[in-house]
Amino acid sequence: MMSLPRSHQRTADATAAPLVTLSHPEGHALPGKCFSATLHFAGNVPLPEPDALTLPDTPTHYYNFAVAFLKANRQSMDMYWADQDAIPALIRSEMSLYPGLRITHHPTPAAFAAYVREQCRTEASHREQCLIELSPTEGHCVGVDLSIDASEPTIIVIESSTLNATGSAMLLLRLMNALKDTVTCVARNGLGRHLMFFETGAQQSPVDCAMFSLCACKSMFRSTAAFTSLHARLRAGEFSEMLEKGYATSGEADLLLPSALMQHTQSSTRLADYARRRILHDPTQAQTIGKLIRRQKGLVFARDDRTYSVSIEMARIKMAGRALPPPAQDMTLLAPPRRDGFMSSTESL
Repeated sequence: MMSLPRSHQRTADATAAPLVTLSHPEGHALPGKCFSATLHFAGNVPLPEPDALTLPDTPTHYYNFAVAFLKANRQSMDMYWADQDAIPALIRSEMSLYPGLRITHHPTPAAFAAYVREQCRTEASHREQCLIELSPTEGHCVGVDLSIDASEPTIIVIESSTLNATGSAMLLLRLMNALKDTVTCVARNGLGRHLMFFETGAQQSPVDCAMFSLCACKSMFRSTAAFTSLHARLRAGEFSEMLEKGYATSGEADLLLPSALMQHTQSSTRLADYARRRILHDPTQAQTIGKLIRRQKGLVFARDDRTYSVSIEMARIKMAGRALPPPAQDMTLLAPPRRDGFMSSTESL
């Protein structure tokens, strides 16, 4: 998947590219600033209905797949499977953009536990980010910040949804059991000093967990100081009482995690709840969180019987665009790709 670009038979039309702007339900705008999700769709390629698309098998097809669903203001479980197949190529692309970023991809919690065991055996201290899937056939994924120190691991998991979701709960249970069964020091010391599983509630959709997890990996990489501190506190047993239930709730996570992990929050209500709780705890965060809220307002659109921020969907299109091979001009693309780095304004604070 995603390796050999397929030739396209369409011929280019010298028509002007139309501007397509998704309407904002609240009509929000700030003086001198434009908060809107706008895409220039190439006029030479007819925009297909998403339901007519097959799962993508090339980088170009994946990019167009993501653009078509955003253009139609639609979601589909097919988007998760498309993301799952694209993840290896997206990881390689993102790592090539920023020296030092290292993301490993694990198809199951058991595979991740085996990887942790081998990393501990090398006796080399390091920190990296990981993506863990529930399984290749069960649709769920989380992002992980892994630290190895003195041959012992600390593992911080970011669940973009909540443990009310079946996939989230299953993944946590399998991960806990796999670590206890596979990693000697975890079996000896207990999970309370080795595993911290945060639910953030940033994701409301049923299909975007792979993309949320990849974005979380990048945010964790950038937030070195915050996560180094969390690993040290976890290793010292500071969170043992909190973790007696096996995880940290979204309310607890709000006070501990960097605000960058909330930048793609899909629900306005959830972000408002986060803002209230975090600013009360740390008033110095007010300016940063205010920026998060303003950014989200410009990316919220009506969909079915509710509204969603499409921030994560815009991030998907940008990452897919960066993973494309660099032709001089590809007339089969539904929108011109953005090839700027992942720290650009539409993806990070």
